Amino acid sequence: PAYIEGVTNVRGTVSPVINLSRFLGMQPSHIASACKILIIDKDNISAGLLVDAVDGIVQLDWEILQHSLPEGAQRKVTFVKGEFQWRERVVALLDAENIIDFQNSL
Repeated sequence: PAYIEGVTNVRGTVSPVINLSRFLGMQPSHIASACKILIIDKDNISAGLLVDAVDGIVQLDWEILQHSLPEGAQRKVTFVKGEFQWRERVVALLDAENIIDFQNSL
């Protein structure tokens, strides 16, 4: 698929690298030195998500997660669990398990 940028080897585990912007049907990220690869895992199956930047790690209180998402592309909604307010921004929480399941179904 066009959203696969390549593979990465982390501690002996080879995983596909998914350009998250392209995967979600958005303008594709341009690979730059500021880009990061986030490793996600489900049942010993992993994938790397190429993202533009990482602003921080949040310990989320599940009660603040809003499940009503604005209308948008169906693909985007399928891979988002909900959204929440953080540092005066609205942040979407990705469903990493659904991303891995979709990738493995191909």
